[in-house]
Amino acid sequence: MLQQMNHRSAPAGGAHRLRCIPYSVAVFDVGLSDLVARDGGLARSSLSACGVTYDEMETNPAEQNLRVATRLGHLHVRIVGPDELPTAVLWPSMFSDGHAFERVVPLLNRHRRLVIVDPPGLGKSDPLGVISDIDGVAGAAMDLLMGLDLPLPVDWVGEAFGGHVGYKLARDPKVLRSLVAISAPPETNPELLRMTRVLLAVVGIVGRRPVTSLVASKQVTPTSLRDPTVAGVVRRAFLANTRRSLVNATRSFILGRRDVRSELPDIAVPTLIAATTARGEWTVEGAKAAAALIPGARLATIDGASANSSLEQPQATAGVILKFWEGSPEC
Repeated sequence: MLQQMNHRSAPAGGAHRLRCIPYSVAVFDVGLSDLVARDGGLARSSLSACGVTYDEMETNPAEQNLRVATRLGHLHVRIVGPDELPTAVLWPSMFSDGHAFERVVPLLNRHRRLVIVDPPGLGKSDPLGVISDIDGVAGAAMDLLMGLDLPLPVDWVGEAFGGHVGYKLARDPKVLRSLVAISAPPETNPELLRMTRVLLAVVGIVGRRPVTSLVASKQVTPTSLRDPTVAGVVRRAFLANTRRSLVNATRSFILGRRDVRSELPDIAVPTLIAATTARGEWTVEGAKAAAALIPGARLATIDGASANSSLEQPQATAGVILKFWEGSPEC
């Protein structure tokens, strides 16, 4: 177990203090960008020693790119916005990474400090070398929250996969302040599971590239796929990590996911269930049934989107999130 450590240097401008806390993380008393600008050597060595590293440091001190150690490997996160705002964590759908939220960031970051996550085995996060499940990834999410030393509770916005993780965390109001679960069916779908098993068999034979368009067609609508920006984000995310990592993530978080409808009454924070009208395997009626199981849950509908509404319909998605955060009775 890590102990408290202080690393000090004594340049003319004064010392910088680094505190290492459990889960191999680093917390600075000054902004990371500011620290690198004034003492890059200290920042690089101290971050590495404590398990938090950065891929690229933005010149804007309000934006950081970090990698945080968790039980499922280092997760890549991008943090946007000033510290004084309440924090919201954005977790994307399966086969996606943090770029799926790019279009809603300018609409939300005036209201929240955003922590945008690449899930285990996806995007710039470490390849997933083990088979896990939603409980395991919820544990990794807790590692991430503790690792970043975020002031708890936080708001959670999860699309599909991210919503499934949110269902687990939302049982503790000391962890989450609120939950927005978008296109996140709590039940399993036998036909989707069958198709996923076939997909993995094909990927094992021919690799990922030949099936990229097929997977993209399940993530976004045909109209959205004709947008080069949307198509590029979806396809790059699918190919970003290793093939083995993608297979392990699929087995863990799709094939290993179980029906959690019996757990929904235990959710203890304000919750918004948002249905997307173009996701064929989960209808608005299914979302209504899920919301009915959660005490006080609200329901919203986002038209013209599948599992990546932030990418497909950013204005509508941000609209329902902001109304919910503001406490509007109609989301």
